[in-house]
Amino acid sequence: MEQNRRYTDVISTELPDEDNLAMDQHNLAMKSKQTNTPVDELALGEREDETDKHRELLRAGAKKRLLELVGIEHIEEGSATAGDKDSEGESADSPQKAERTLSPEQKEEIRGKLKERFEAKENQKLYEGTGITWEKADVAMGDEDLLCAYRAERDGHKPAILMADNEGFWFGTRTGETPLSTRNCVLDEKAAQPLRKQFPGLKSAVKSAEDIGFDRLMTTEEGAHIARNTNPYYEQDWSYYNTPEDIRKAGDALYGSRAGNFLCVFRFAANSHYYYGGWRGTRRVLYKKVA
Repeated sequence: MEQNRRYTDVISTELPDEDNLAMDQHNLAMKSKQTNTPVDELALGEREDETDKHRELLRAGAKKRLLELVGIEHIEEGSATAGDKDSEGESADSPQKAERTLSPEQKEEIRGKLKERFEAKENQKLYEGTGITWEKADVAMGDEDLLCAYRAERDGHKPAILMADNEGFWFGTRTGETPLSTRNCVLDEKAAQPLRKQFPGLKSAVKSAEDIGFDRLMTTEEGAHIARNTNPYYEQDWSYYNTPEDIRKAGDALYGSRAGNFLCVFRFAANSHYYYGGWRGTRRVLYKKVA
């Protein structure tokens, strides 16, 4: 679907025309919001089969979508403090260092959360046909895995099993919107260090994910898998995703936003930091080998 990649790279299969239009409207609105440029002033890419009517629909839909995006109430950049609370009652700037080991009660608590989300109907398609069971996953998770999940839960990631194969599974961020604790960050320490004199305490997505215990930022393939196999919705925020080395060397990063059952992936400066931008993470767990 190369012809559909006008404003972004879309990780998806071939789409019906109406879905192509809706996705282009969403992406054009996002571009307008991020560049602070009116929709009517943005140049449209050329397509051989495009009509003036299609362009009118594209701009009209983008304007409507932009109103929805900017109508969301955001806290001003930098205004969050350690006392701010997100919807889960956790600090919006939680320190990552608190738990180093878990008590038996804490382990049971996080196991209960993971089991509940594993058995939730809305998540079943994520690992359908892989042969995974909760018992198999539970036995595979060691202390470090549970500690990572506990920290992720504390910081509002609502960790859940996201994918599985014959050797193991991945668990990670399973929120609708980007967790509040991850907001207003840059991609990594290389991007953060030059900015910290002007923005003290500026966080990096990669370092924050490592501090929790995630293996890495979520990949675009993982994000697209979640989007395809869960109920559709339009995400109001965006997240940094695992970025290939060649893109990072150019000073950029990958970030994405959910649009229906698809993940729209953009390339943007790695030192960008906004209140509505954060990150998602994943961790790999291997099944226990039977002697």
